[in-house]
Amino acid sequence: MKKTGVVVLFTFFFLAHAHAVLALDIIAEPSGRVSFYSSSVLGENINESGSQSEPEKKPSRVLPAYGQQQVRVAPADGQLKIETSNRATAASMENTEKAPRVRLEKPTKATQLQERMLQQQKQEEASPSVVNKVYLEQLKTTNQERSTETVELRNRLDDKNRQGLELKAHDKAARLVGAEFSYDQSTNQVTVVAPNGKERTLNHLPDQALTRIQEFTANSAQVSEGNLEVLTQADGSLVYKTKATTMRKILGIFPNKVESEVTLEDSTGKVTSQEQVPSGFFNRLFYSMSK
Repeated sequence: MKKTGVVVLFTFFFLAHAHAVLALDIIAEPSGRVSFYSSSVLGENINESGSQSEPEKKPSRVLPAYGQQQVRVAPADGQLKIETSNRATAASMENTEKAPRVRLEKPTKATQLQERMLQQQKQEEASPSVVNKVYLEQLKTTNQERSTETVELRNRLDDKNRQGLELKAHDKAARLVGAEFSYDQSTNQVTVVAPNGKERTLNHLPDQALTRIQEFTANSAQVSEGNLEVLTQADGSLVYKTKATTMRKILGIFPNKVESEVTLEDSTGKVTSQEQVPSGFFNRLFYSMSK
């Protein structure tokens, strides 16, 4: 199978704008060069096979290959804000762009320099166990076997009408809690940026996280896809969290739902589950009588 590249698609939808709006295409090339293109319709250069055809327009600007630029995307004032900065100097470029929709395409294989930078970065982080190293290598191989990967990022309001981001892959979505997304030119990696500024590469996409969680959850449990969230811990690490419901019987007769909170450590693939004791006297009583 030919590996054509990984496509990361950042999208922002506005209910008030049903007509076509401007979009920004960011294309990271196999050489390491990053080009920015403006388009009237998101993904207008995609051909019938789903891959990116040659852009018809000249790029509005280009980041030279072998650079150490970081392209960060975050919601701002009803749009997506795109900022570019130099990782080595932390100096921002003069132009900060805004667009309703942003599309980032990057190759599956890093350049030799990007691979060296990535390995150096990994050495500076805590090393996972040998077992988890094997799992993460298998996950990496699985990711590379996907000839084209499409990920969507869009605005998602919570129950208090606060703006947030939602990551979607293969029809599975996860809400990003207080996080931004960024592309690192020096390593060819897409990362999650925590509120405290710490960055971590997201090893699992939402569909992979749900698959991993289901593997380590009881067969009788129903894993909630709609409640899946990506959270950043105090140390900057990433975890997926969701709910799982198991049907038990009170006194072996009456059915009763028991909820658990399931957590996946993104950096290791470790899954843990903790049953949630319900509130209210009778609910707690039924819980204690359920087997």
